[in-house]
Amino acid sequence: MGSVSSLIPDENQIKDIQEETGLSKEQLQRLYSRFIALDKQSEGSLRREDLERIPELYVNPVSQFLLDAFFRDRNEINFLEFVKFLATFRPVDEGRPTSINRREAKLRFLFDMYDLDRDGVISVDEVHRMLEELLGRHGRPDQVLSIARRIVHEAALDYAAANGVAEMPSGGQIDSIDFPAFEHAMRNVSDHQLSICFLS
Repeated sequence: MGSVSSLIPDENQIKDIQEETGLSKEQLQRLYSRFIALDKQSEGSLRREDLERIPELYVNPVSQFLLDAFFRDRNEINFLEFVKFLATFRPVDEGRPTSINRREAKLRFLFDMYDLDRDGVISVDEVHRMLEELLGRHGRPDQVLSIARRIVHEAALDYAAANGVAEMPSGGQIDSIDFPAFEHAMRNVSDHQLSICFLS
């Protein structure tokens, strides 16, 4: 790997990153300092275990799923990828989202996080696995599965009703939802609830 100093973004790169993420130069400098602090091997890249040291992720009960989704296609990330990852969940400034942190991008990332097998839908099994992680040993397995089925079924029914679809699959049980149904189910979740404050 190259030296860390060779990975410091130049002025043009900083301007491009600012435009894409909505972050100020000062915020990018703080993130770069944080990136370097997390890069314990001084390689100019971060691995999953490095990101697990971020307190805001560490205390999040779904952090493992967030990191699974982020590291699906890679083992390490550079500074730009780190900034884009964090900027996705940055709160929107005064109603001015960037392409990275607009509501749809946040929801797409969350959908991909739940879609563990990457088949383009969130299944009852995937919701069940997420609920098991969130509830730990506090829920009976049969109850947790029942809740997962109800979540998926009601999300699909609600989306179908909102879009004038009256016909349901034979048997009446729905076992997965696609992104439009997920997005519809999340319509009452505020942008604030979809954000993580990582810069104070």
